[in-house]
Amino acid sequence: MTAEEKFIVDLQGYIVIQNVLAPDEVNELNRIIDQGDRQGRPSLWGKPFKKLIDHPRIFPYLLELMGPHVRLDHDYAIFMEQGTSRGRLHGGPDVVGDHWYKYRDGVIRNGLSVMTYALADVNEGNGGFACIPGSHKTNFLRSVPKEVRQFDRDPHYVKQPAMKAEDVLFSPRPWFTAPSLGPHRMNADLSCTNIVLATRPGTLTTLISANTMI
Repeated sequence: MTAEEKFIVDLQGYIVIQNVLAPDEVNELNRIIDQGDRQGRPSLWGKPFKKLIDHPRIFPYLLELMGPHVRLDHDYAIFMEQGTSRGRLHGGPDVVGDHWYKYRDGVIRNGLSVMTYALADVNEGNGGFACIPGSHKTNFLRSVPKEVRQFDRDPHYVKQPAMKAEDVLFSPRPWFTAPSLGPHRMNADLSCTNIVLATRPGTLTTLISANTMI
């Protein structure tokens, strides 16, 4: 990671890593999805999906942000069509638990974290992943109003980052949502597929590898 990328993660609690997948990779993943039944964990849908666990463009970020031992916790897919909605703002730092963010002496460490692979372009205002930037370090988590969590109100501090089909969004669990309700409903003339891989530091586990996992 560059110094600027570390600054971005520390500042806003997420980073969009651009051009992770080649167009051919995106096309292959979408083809498998279109031909399959969309059931179960994406990591079990074949080798192209399994490779996403420790993709060579992503794995260095995991090691930098989570430490030398990382494991896959769970994974799932989110399919959204125009006009559909789901989810609410959730996550955030725990005093006790697996949602945590730490910095000390130039080193960043995270608890449960999420890599979201976008398999379709999503521009600002289209709907999709939304979050409260910086909320990974908030001391006032319970002060977020219910109507904001449920997207019944759209305050200025809730953001929906733009992503291209080749991009990956890394998030150390700030308040965030999957493709969502209210002002962040999927409103563009498109469908959206996100592959979500949740990872956590591996304590008594070995380093994950696409050749040995699952």
